[in-house]
Amino acid sequence: MSQKLPAWVHPPNKTWSGPSDRPDEHDVDCTECGAKMRLRYSKKYDRYFYGCSKWPGCDGIHGAHPDGKPLGNPGNKETRSARTRAHAAFDQLWKPDSALMTRGQAYAWLEAYFDLEQGDGHIGQFDKEQCEELVAAVLTEFDIVV
Repeated sequence: MSQKLPAWVHPPNKTWSGPSDRPDEHDVDCTECGAKMRLRYSKKYDRYFYGCSKWPGCDGIHGAHPDGKPLGNPGNKETRSARTRAHAAFDQLWKPDSALMTRGQAYAWLEAYFDLEQGDGHIGQFDKEQCEELVAAVLTEFDIVV
């Protein structure tokens, strides 16, 4: 019995069904199983992403820019979860509901805290430990509750 694939999947043996201006696919390895990832298009979210070529056996995913370039560094489930927690804490510094500063000021603080070059403060580049350090710093320095 064949398995029906969701609309967002671009099976290797089918033609591309996303937008006509398909971006270039980059070499991305799945952090869950090590297989190559394939550029796919989500109709639901109207954006590109990388999905493991071993799907449905492996559900590794990674975001992509509109031009096909991977968003940040691929991370396994544990790292992606840590990045989500880091964003939840960090975004409270600048999001409208609880803004303590502008978005630019928040990212300048992040870059200074981690001694990063200007423009290099991307949580999508962080590993699990950096994410945990960011959450602790935000909670401690700004007395924010997550």
